[in-house]
Amino acid sequence: MREAPPTDNACDGDEEKMTVLRTVAAAAILAASAWTHHAGAAELTGAWSTDGERCNKVFVRTGGKLGFAPDSEMNGSGFIVDGNKLQGVHGSCTIKARKQSGDTLNMIAACATDIMYSDIQFVLKTVDDNTLQRQFPGMDLEVTYHRCQF
Repeated sequence: MREAPPTDNACDGDEEKMTVLRTVAAAAILAASAWTHHAGAAELTGAWSTDGERCNKVFVRTGGKLGFAPDSEMNGSGFIVDGNKLQGVHGSCTIKARKQSGDTLNMIAACATDIMYSDIQFVLKTVDDNTLQRQFPGMDLEVTYHRCQF
C-alpha cells in the first residue's frame, strides 16, 4: 500500500490517521517477512543452475555480489534467489505470493524484462536440500536445478 505524503494543511485528525496507517503498514511488512521466511525463503537463497558441474561458468561473484557470467547461457540456465527477488539472465522478479504444500512451493511473481512486465507462476518442488524441479502446470514439463556452492 502506498501512502500519499502528508500536506502542509493537514489537520490533527489527518496526522493521527497517517500515524495509524504507517503503524499498520509496518506491522503488515513484518508479518509478511515472517511468513515469507516460514514458507521456505531461506532454503532457496542462492544460485541455482541446470548443470551443477558448471556453476562457475554460469555465475560469477564480482565485488561480493553474485551475478551471471558472460555467455552464461552457453553453459546452462540458472537463476539467483535473494529474499523475495529472483534474478535470471534476461529479467528479474519480485515474489508477490507464495504457498507451501508439502514439498512443493507455488509462487506468483511480478517479473520484468527489457521489453515486458508480467505476473508469472513458479511451481518449485524440493527434491533435496540442493535440488529443485521447476514444474510447468498443464505442460507435463519440469526442469531440474542444482544449488551452486560458492
